[in-house]
Amino acid sequence: MQCPFLTRRALPAPATTAGLATKVVAADEEPPGSDEKPQKGDLLVQSGGGVEGKLIKPRDLKPGGPPLHAWPQDPMTSVVRKGAILVIRHARVVLGPAGRLAALPLAVVGGSLTVAAPFIGKAGAQQAG
Repeated sequence: MQCPFLTRRALPAPATTAGLATKVVAADEEPPGSDEKPQKGDLLVQSGGGVEGKLIKPRDLKPGGPPLHAWPQDPMTSVVRKGAILVIRHARVVLGPAGRLAALPLAVVGGSLTVAAPFIGKAGAQQAG
């Protein structure tokens, strides 16, 4: 059951062997690391559609299908970082030339999408050339 007041700043911590441990951070508090850019090894979790916090698997991305809105999540602390990411499996130019966009290299680790390296180019701004 999903908590109606759960936000990306108040995601539960992962389960432990002693039981389900949850750590809820108030929406006005910033957990350490939440203001960092995506880091190598971060997991990608969904940020909308009623499935907030769900790990993104390659099968969730359909070729030619709609993009997924995601957040990077630290795999060790479960802290969700600021800055939404748009994950697209297939795109095509309909009017050109296309502007140069920042890219975030991804990899599949343990069946989930993870950040493979920092952004290539400056995120949030159109690149020259």
